[in-house]
Amino acid sequence: MDSEKTFSAFLTSCAAAGPSRCALARANSTHDSLLAAIDDTLEALNKRPMIIYDLEGKGLGFLRGADVKGWIFGKLYRPAGWGDAAKVGRCACLSSREHVRLTLNLLS
Repeated sequence: MDSEKTFSAFLTSCAAAGPSRCALARANSTHDSLLAAIDDTLEALNKRPMIIYDLEGKGLGFLRGADVKGWIFGKLYRPAGWGDAAKVGRCACLSSREHVRLTLNLLS
């Protein structure tokens, strides 16, 4: 499997599906706008990792761009996982600890 080609197809499909069917998409999203949002988010997380807390507020570790990219690419292995990949990507783009924590709990 060519991960980069699959990721590109995922972004194209997500943009075409729109926000009602893809968690990552927003109104007027394009492949390029989604790619830019993900790339910007991954770069920001690599420069300044986010502390991840568990449900009791204990720090579990750091979330880096490579972690998010790994989860997204892992979910892209099968098209059935593309919805989860969009959720992880959207939560990371929101830079919301609560959203990331809930998504990680959902996907674990």
